[in-house]
Amino acid sequence: MTLQIAPLDVTAAVGVGTGVSYLRFALGDLKDAVYIEHLTDSTFSQKPATVEQYRDMLDRLGACALTPKETTEKLEERLSSLG
Repeated sequence: MTLQIAPLDVTAAVGVGTGVSYLRFALGDLKDAVYIEHLTDSTFSQKPATVEQYRDMLDRLGACALTPKETTEKLEERLSSLG
């Protein structure tokens, strides 16, 4: 698992807008999937075109977000300021 912080202006530029979980399974017979949260509902899809669209969006988001190291530093900085 990789944790990265993405500022709101970055998420707006990439077009995230809703909660998205990308699911990649270790077993070869299970296809990748996306779970998309909406205001009053959710969607689960394994349609290749849909999965590819969200994979591309998440790749763009990851490229614009803080690196995992910067994310850790930012979280540690924030936690130390609380206490």
